[in-house]
Amino acid sequence: MINMKLKDVITLKRNIIYLICCFLFLVDIQIQKVLAEEIEIKSPSAILIDAESGQILYEKNAYEQRYPASITKIMTTYLAITYGDLNESLTVSKEAVDSIGKNASNMALQVGEILNFKDAVYGAYLISANDACNVLAEAISGSTDNFVDLMNETAHLAGANHTHFSNTNGLPDENHVTTAYDMAMITKYAMKSEKWMELFTTESYTMPATNLSSERTFIIGNEMALSTSDNYYPNVLGGKTGWTPDAKLTLVTVCRQNNRILIAVIMGCEDIQKRYNDTRTLFDYGFKMVQNTYSANDFIFPHTELTKENEVIAIASFTLNEDISFLYPTSIPFEDLTINLTIKNPNNPQLISASLNLTFQDSLLYTTDVQIELSDPPQSNSSFLSDSLLIVSLSLFVCFLFIFLLNKTSKNKHNNSNN
Repeated sequence: MINMKLKDVITLKRNIIYLICCFLFLVDIQIQKVLAEEIEIKSPSAILIDAESGQILYEKNAYEQRYPASITKIMTTYLAITYGDLNESLTVSKEAVDSIGKNASNMALQVGEILNFKDAVYGAYLISANDACNVLAEAISGSTDNFVDLMNETAHLAGANHTHFSNTNGLPDENHVTTAYDMAMITKYAMKSEKWMELFTTESYTMPATNLSSERTFIIGNEMALSTSDNYYPNVLGGKTGWTPDAKLTLVTVCRQNNRILIAVIMGCEDIQKRYNDTRTLFDYGFKMVQNTYSANDFIFPHTELTKENEVIAIASFTLNEDISFLYPTSIPFEDLTINLTIKNPNNPQLISASLNLTFQDSLLYTTDVQIELSDPPQSNSSFLSDSLLIVSLSLFVCFLFIFLLNKTSKNKHNNSNN
């Protein structure tokens, strides 16, 4: 691992920092830690990330698997929006209604009821309707089981590698688990869809009457996105609530201020107000952070020798793929930030990888992959000397042969003249 103070690594065009590098290798990447300034989060599990970069700004037990409850529907509605036709008419099946139980959150759909695909999507998101989730799953994949497979495949694509969904809605199931980090990644992934963001930022929706029901109005359950609520937080774009006895209270909220979008996830909370208070604390903390951007060309790392059995087999060069833009609290002195270039499998050209980690007092603030280029090692001095001796020997031999032939030719001419 190559450790350097940030002020000693970044060669800024403003001529305020110069380069100093020192070497150290570490085979395994350090366990990621996140700076936790003096803020108190009472929920058992929480995370705050920057929606654009994915940078983790705060985490508390964010990698522990927990039951998600209805924040599951972030994935369900994303897939419905992505693969469904909002203008399609759907007919409610008996299985879609009967499988959710009588006390589960629902929009009172009846078997044989005909509704618009869009109505089911907004019902699933705004009022957390479990029956609507099953209707959508059947419309997309033919069955809820097939749809759940699609949910798990998409979770993997989103980088949620510790998530396993067993149903469409988050009803209790010991195999239906995720983490705060994974839910942040799933939300970040879904936010790439403009159609899903239109749903996500909706505060209320009126569903027209159907063949079996009168008109219904849905209002978002996340009070931080509800302008009439005491828990309203300015500039919140949207969010999803969840609760079951096993999962406790869960919450995903997205907020935008000054062109910065943050995602906060709360899991395992036992008090509704604490769930909102913790989210507010996270946003207050995150939006006070300072953002710095540095060109990839400002980072210069020394070459590294890859060895095997004490023999140099390759030379590795490191460069950044893109410019660095990171957030950090104003309470941290800039000169105390440190760069760690962590190299994994440093002696295996096929498996070698590297990451640049920006840290403060062993706490990770930012990380990014580093591009690696391998080249052949230069010839050793012994090899050079051996090659040089060979060349000299060959040259002497050629000279000797030339002189010998020249001398022989001269003698022949002399003998011929005497004859």
